[in-house]
This record gives sequence, structure tokens and C-alpha cells, in this order.
Amino acid sequence: MKKLAIPCIAIVLFSCVIVSCSTEDTPATETQVPTITTANALSSPISTTKEEVSLSFPEEFTIRTGTDGLEWGFERLYRYSYYGINLPIDSISQADMNDWIHYDQNKDWRKRTEPMLLSLIKYFNVTFEVIRNETQELYLSRRDNPYINLADEEREIPNPYLLYTFDLERINDYYSLDPARNASARQWLEEWLQTNEPYESYSAFMSANPQ
Repeated sequence: MKKLAIPCIAIVLFSCVIVSCSTEDTPATETQVPTITTANALSSPISTTKEEVSLSFPEEFTIRTGTDGLEWGFERLYRYSYYGINLPIDSISQADMNDWIHYDQNKDWRKRTEPMLLSLIKYFNVTFEVIRNETQELYLSRRDNPYINLADEEREIPNPYLLYTFDLERINDYYSLDPARNASARQWLEEWLQTNEPYESYSAFMSANPQ
């Protein structure tokens, strides 16, 4: 069974960074979930050990604001998944994860400047292939489950193609609660992928883009 990163993060970030299971009580309405498939990467079948998969991402998310937003204690600018990790990563041990939690300069989710998953990817230099494979498995496990709505912000599947551009401005736009910023980031990614490939890792990105 896969080891989840969520429990150790919850210790530090409290319950707000855990992906809540409450939304699984109501079946998703499939026709109400528009999706977008990024050009020449997500629209093409991706070979896995299980089946041919085309990852698909919602154009709009159900955002939990209003009275239920009071639990955060501040006005959020980004979606739920920006502040936590809902993706199991087998290659990172629990001990290493605990060490990273103490190291992470953005551990205060009120002051985060980048998605928590991106911080983890950069610190451990996790490869694109690893995150893509983990994302595919998570996508397959939820895709046909009528009780999981992938357009719910608490059930969001990470977009590895966006994360491995390492373009923080565009990544933050993608996670923004502002629909215009989100749409702009999705359009940018479509265009970027027409002439570029996701970086293999953060170290590969840094080598290609020296400061």
C-alpha cells in the first residue's frame, strides 16, 4: 500500500492541508465537469502499466469559500491544494519527509509563495517521470468513482506538465481563485507545450536557466 505524505504534513499544518473526505458523500455530476486537455502532451495517450491514459483537468473548480472559509483564518488567494499535498510519493521516506517539513521555508501556509507540492519537488529534486506516474495512478483511482468530483478543489489532481515548467508566475496563476488568472495560465500552458517539453527535474531546469 502506498505511503501518503498527507499525515506528516497534517501534524504541522493542522487539518487545513489534509484533503478532506467529506466531499465523497455526494456523487459527482459528470456532465457538470468541463475538462481541458493540454496540447501534444495531455491530449495524447500516455503509456502506463495499467492502460493508455489521457489526463484531463477541469476548466472550473468548485471553490469552498464563504462561511466554510472561516476555518482558514485568512483570505485565501489560491485553491485548497496549493496549501497541501494530496499525492503519494513512494520514493520519499517518512523520515525524509519529516525533515523537509522542518526545513520548508513556506511551512506557514498563510505566507506560502508557491504550491506546497512544488516546494517538495524542488527540495527532493523529484523527477517529472515520478510525479507524472503518481499523478496517473491517482487519476485512474478517482476517474471512474461516482463519489469523487475531480472539479472539487479538495479533489484536485496535480498537473505535472505545468509544475515542471517551473514558471512560478504561471503556476500561481493556475492555482489562483481568480478565474481570469486561471484561464490565462491554462492557455499559456497549451501554447508552451507546443514547442517545449516539461523539464526532467528541478536541477535540469536550473542548469538550463542559470541565475
